[in-house]
Amino acid sequence: MKGEVHSHLEESIRPYIDLIDTLRSIGIHKDLSLPTVVVIGDQSSGKSSVLEALSGIALPRGSGIVTRCPLELRLKKVTGGVKWKAVLSYRKKRIELVDSSIFASPLNVSGQLRSGKVAHSVYDEKKFEFEDPSEVEERVKAAQNELAGKGVGIRNELITLEIMSPDVCDLTLIDLPGIARVPVKGQPQDIGDQIKNLIMTFIKKEETINMVVVPCNTDITTTEALKMAQEVDPEGKRTIAILTKPDLIDKGTEKNILAVVHNKVIPLRKGYIMVKCRGQQQINDEIPLEEAEQMEKDFFQNHDYYRGLLTENRATIKGLAVRLTHILVDHIKKSLPQLDDNVKKMLWDAKNELNECEEGPPQDPKGAKQFLIMILKKFNDRINSLSTGDLIIKENLFVRLREIFKKWNDHLVDTKPSFKNMKEFCQNNRGRELLGFSNYRVFEIVLQSQVATLKKPAFDLLNIIKEIILEQFRDVSNQSFQNYPVLLDITTKKIINIQASQHAKAQERISEQFEMENMIYTQDPIYLKMLNEISHETFSEDQLPIFDTKTKYSEMLQAYYDIVVQRMADQLPMMITLFMLKQTAQFLSTDMLSLLDWANVSELLFDNSDNAKKRKDLQKMKGEVHSHLEKSIRPYIDLIDTLRTVGIHKDLGLPTIAVIGDQSSGKSSVLEALSGVALPRGSGIVTRCPLELRLKKVTGVNWKAVLTYNKKTNKSVKSAGIKPSKLAGETTYNEEKIEFADPSLVEKHVAAAQNELAGKGVGISDELITLEIMSPDVCDLTLIDLPGIARVPVEGQPEDIGKQIKRLIKKYIIKHETVNLVVVPCNIDIATTEALQMAQEVDPDGIRTIAILTKPDLIDKGTEKSILSIVHNQVIPLRKGYIMVKCRGQQQINDEIPLEEAAQIERDFFQNHDYFRCILEDNKATIKCLAVRLTQDLVDHIKAINNTNELSQKNRGRELPGFSNYRLFEKILQDHVAELKEPAIDLLNAIKDIIIKEFTDVVNKCFQNYHVLQNTVKDKLNHIQLTQLEKAEQRISEQFKMENRIYTQDPIFLKILTEITNETFSTKELPVFDKVCSYRHMLEAYYEIVVQRMADQLPLMINFYMLQETAQLLSIDIMKLLEKPDVHELLSENSDVSRRRKELRARLNRLTAAAEAITNFFND
Repeated sequence: MKGEVHSHLEESIRPYIDLIDTLRSIGIHKDLSLPTVVVIGDQSSGKSSVLEALSGIALPRGSGIVTRCPLELRLKKVTGGVKWKAVLSYRKKRIELVDSSIFASPLNVSGQLRSGKVAHSVYDEKKFEFEDPSEVEERVKAAQNELAGKGVGIRNELITLEIMSPDVCDLTLIDLPGIARVPVKGQPQDIGDQIKNLIMTFIKKEETINMVVVPCNTDITTTEALKMAQEVDPEGKRTIAILTKPDLIDKGTEKNILAVVHNKVIPLRKGYIMVKCRGQQQINDEIPLEEAEQMEKDFFQNHDYYRGLLTENRATIKGLAVRLTHILVDHIKKSLPQLDDNVKKMLWDAKNELNECEEGPPQDPKGAKQFLIMILKKFNDRINSLSTGDLIIKENLFVRLREIFKKWNDHLVDTKPSFKNMKEFCQNNRGRELLGFSNYRVFEIVLQSQVATLKKPAFDLLNIIKEIILEQFRDVSNQSFQNYPVLLDITTKKIINIQASQHAKAQERISEQFEMENMIYTQDPIYLKMLNEISHETFSEDQLPIFDTKTKYSEMLQAYYDIVVQRMADQLPMMITLFMLKQTAQFLSTDMLSLLDWANVSELLFDNSDNAKKRKDLQKMKGEVHSHLEKSIRPYIDLIDTLRTVGIHKDLGLPTIAVIGDQSSGKSSVLEALSGVALPRGSGIVTRCPLELRLKKVTGVNWKAVLTYNKKTNKSVKSAGIKPSKLAGETTYNEEKIEFADPSLVEKHVAAAQNELAGKGVGISDELITLEIMSPDVCDLTLIDLPGIARVPVEGQPEDIGKQIKRLIKKYIIKHETVNLVVVPCNIDIATTEALQMAQEVDPDGIRTIAILTKPDLIDKGTEKSILSIVHNQVIPLRKGYIMVKCRGQQQINDEIPLEEAAQIERDFFQNHDYFRCILEDNKATIKCLAVRLTQDLVDHIKAINNTNELSQKNRGRELPGFSNYRLFEKILQDHVAELKEPAIDLLNAIKDIIIKEFTDVVNKCFQNYHVLQNTVKDKLNHIQLTQLEKAEQRISEQFKMENRIYTQDPIFLKILTEITNETFSTKELPVFDKVCSYRHMLEAYYEIVVQRMADQLPLMINFYMLQETAQLLSIDIMKLLEKPDVHELLSENSDVSRRRKELRARLNRLTAAAEAITNFFND
């Protein structure tokens, strides 16, 4: 019995230590702190002797620094005739020079790829196995020399020595260099600080047990090792002290030392243990460790003061080994839950960061070309979306433009002159005219001089808008090409070139506009209407104001100047938007396509060595991460399946998913869809025995099933004392097991098993049937299907069949270990179904109930919203919620529609449904979603045992106030405006700097990691901008293109709308189509503004020349880059991105391996 108990204790300890060893082996200690016993002490404290005694082997010893690298000592007690065996391992870092052309290094100043070698860190795993204990010392020394160099230096690299022997304890600890104070020959002057820093990195972690070795023949309370432990663990919660050399103490100090051991001097929660290891003379005499152990025991038994420590288990190496093992295991047990959570969290974070790392370019030329086409298309789509207001980067571009344009309008209004002193001015400038005649030239001079003051603010507006748009374009570029510096650089240059061209074009149009304004002109009706508003009199073409009788000169000046203000208020923003945004985007998109002609695609898609390696590692880990997630789930389910197989469910409640529902609720269809096999179905009771359905996802094998059940038999036996005519019946169980590889046989075998257990007919039985299905196409899940609830017995059924079924169901669902999966059809009153009511009776808070809503295609029209309220947990709240599924209907079953096709039909049903498509997006629909949810619920269950207006304004794009169906509004107006195509004055408003800045931002964002591409695009952009500056063609066509972009200042639109509708509108009180004014009124209002388009002409032209054309030309030019001979040069990538990707891959490796190790541990 004693041996069995001891064996059990060892078996219960070893897995915990193995788990932490495994985690450290895969390097997870670099990401998370692991429960560890760390050995520290001064030089010559007896540290090596303690470790020798624990491990049974000779470790390096001597004067000075002996332990020069952290030494992880793994002691494993093994039995079964295994002899002593050791494995020493460590990782050696080396620098490997790799040809830079392999990784497409950055370009030099001439635009060519740099040649030469790139330094690349490589780690070689060194591993030595040996069976001779005498080799340990030399092998450890050799490893230290290789890592720390021959001499007396130290290194942080870990050396692992694993010893398997029947004579050691189960223990893992890490030995650190002894604390040194004075450097010896060859050591750096700061060797003491180096050692302390190394020690501190280990002992400061809360997960570390600090084992402090202190010799008895020193002042124990002042030893530096103990002081360091106290600094990081002032309460002594995780520190144990080992007192060595008790035979060397001064006579008379025994009681003082006993006081220390009994925790009366420096209290330590884990206490003190005294040991007596081999002294130097015994080592010289080669006294074996076994004999030294006996000598130690004799020492304490015969000591006048210390013999009591022996009985208190505070002495000897053996006592230390037991204490350390239990301390470590207890510490591991306490740390495991948090460690598990941390690993999973970091794994999740690493996966998310991995997802953010886009796939790198393929290595083959054809694949690289397709990849380049893909990223250029995405870039062009984003640029064009930005120019139409559909893409929001940091903030809505059109909101920012509208704010600047409003300030322009405010400036025009605020700087309007009063013209009150015009009578005197006209008299002073009277020419040859007789009295009564007005001097029109004076009228013109006054207006021309006033309009000229607006020219500088107009150019200022252009520059401001240019910067805003350029910033947005740069953002798009950086986001699109952040991993491709060459491509980013080219795009940035294209943006700058196109913006330069568009800026010059806009400048020319602004100058033209002001030259046109020197010609005092407007339509007579427009002028008279404005004059009437100012003078509060009624004028017409038949009744004109007479200068010499009514002195309306100042009003006439004011009327015309208001027309100029209205023209400038809209024309300038429209020009800016067209030239600096829309046209620039179009030109840039076209220019980018030129990159497809770049001969060396790899140059454009440059990726340095670290980046490439990181991406490769991440791709490799993708399958491993997925495998880990599956492996982390399967062990829990397998555990419960095993317990149920051995019948423990008869004694204990096991975590289970029980499937219940009324007859014809669609229960069988749900299970079929989950399992991929046809189960017994029909009218009446189909499931007549509890059916345990074990689904196991396995790869690399074909479909396979095993059906098992226990068949009860009555065996007649003769019993003593009973007459031969009487027989005693002895109940026995024979396990029936059927293996098959044809899915079509499932229904037949299940029906046969039910007939054998429940009898042929319609009765039920409590006996469990287990159907295990192994396939690569199923999810990891186990559930138990129970008979459907019956109310009225059919022919052959007992009268109480309903009660029998409910009793059987309740037997399962009443257990707190059961997750209740309630199947309810949508085409009945869901809230009153008996299955849901039974689940509520045993689980009133809905903590362990999930409802499956079936037959959504059969619901009454008009009840969809009611059903959605149930799915959204608003009627009968269930913690685990609701999921809706659409399985095969009877007609599809009759037509033998395969389950794979049915799954696609189900998805199409939800995607195309007016009401239910939303729950597909919420992961509350389809069998696939149900499978994932059930698996996670079962595993968890096993483990457990803004202001709208403000937002709307913030994201408002180019829409005028009050519109929602804006595209229709635009189309109607565009069609009408197209009919007005007459010669008009063209004006270019150059807003070069803003657009260049925005386009450069786009280039930098798209190609920030690809400087060659970035510079190329910037060059193209500059070239296009210069071209656009000189361009002055088709002024009338340009004006009508601008008119296709519906725009006007809000006050102008609201003013006209107010006049038309006789209602008062403002930016705070906007018109709504169906309440305040009609759609027709809004069309009339804007069309009247179009008729007066001189107020809008300037913005229209700026928009056209400086944005649209610039974007178009830039896009074309960029796409020409594809003609380049070396695309790889364009795609030369920054090193920081690839280095980060490499770190992520390594981290993901460690985290995945750690999570797998923890999962395997729990499984074992």
